[in-house]
Amino acid sequence: MPSTLACALLAALVTPLTARADDQPIDLVYRSFEGCPSERQFIEMVVGRAAKNLVASERARGRKFQITVKARGADTLGKLEITTGVETASREVTGTNCGEVVSALALFTALAIDPAASIEPAPPKPADEPPKPDVRPAVAPRPKEIDLPSSPAPGASHRSQWRAGARVVGAGGFPGGSAMPAASGGAGLFLQWSTPGFGIYRASGAYFVPVETDRATFHFVSGRFDGCPVDVPLGRSTVLEPCIGVELGGVTAAAKATSDLEASTERRWWVAGDLLLRTRFSPFPWIFSELEVGAVVPFTRYVFLLGTEAAPRGEAHQVPGLGWVLGFSVGGRIL
Repeated sequence: MPSTLACALLAALVTPLTARADDQPIDLVYRSFEGCPSERQFIEMVVGRAAKNLVASERARGRKFQITVKARGADTLGKLEITTGVETASREVTGTNCGEVVSALALFTALAIDPAASIEPAPPKPADEPPKPDVRPAVAPRPKEIDLPSSPAPGASHRSQWRAGARVVGAGGFPGGSAMPAASGGAGLFLQWSTPGFGIYRASGAYFVPVETDRATFHFVSGRFDGCPVDVPLGRSTVLEPCIGVELGGVTAAAKATSDLEASTERRWWVAGDLLLRTRFSPFPWIFSELEVGAVVPFTRYVFLLGTEAAPRGEAHQVPGLGWVLGFSVGGRIL
């Protein structure tokens, strides 16, 4: 008898939960972070835009809707996935406000259910007004592959972003100097392009402070192209970006005249590969600061000699096999 009573109580608890899940007109999973609209508010946004008869029959189509909203740095990234059998269609939306991103995803969901859905949700009806029957003609179910609209809600964007700024940088080598005989600091500008699905790319340039030795003076100018395939959010306003880069520049060495050596100048190309780790802090959507650290692998390991090749008078500098780079940048979003 106790066992029978326990089974009856368990069935009484589980049955209402299952009934409530089946009562939902749309088969969806909604995930968001604190401060975003709730799942109930999201469903109201969808139902308020689409025809009631199509919403009521949506679960019979066998489609599953998965909505994911998460923070990425100073932005909010939203994703809608619609699964029919083994096929999945998706749409991503990026914006600075969680509510606007969720509203855009609700619009895409409503249009997937009803191609003639309203852009804005229907206003709530007065309490004393009886509900009017929906006389819109039924529309055949949409094909499995859904062509979701590309225009986001106002304020939300999934377009490319452009950033620009200035940076100060230091470079050197673990055994000694790198492109020049000693560690040196420089400064320059950069331009960055990022997309939600294809990573971040940056072009930058820097002029370094000349390095003086007792035998020669060295000048170094460098340009670099970086690619960052992924970014890892560390908080609401902080992002970690692992990157790879290629440097291309030029080194000029001017030998100092002595009693037995004439002044001369030599130029060499500089080519190197960089492995970088960059942390970006964005207190506001339009401005940011960055700290960068990385290793430099020179591809051109030249040697500067004093005198001539036929009669060398000593070595002025030899590029080591491994160097380092440390930088700090500030900038802003321009597009």
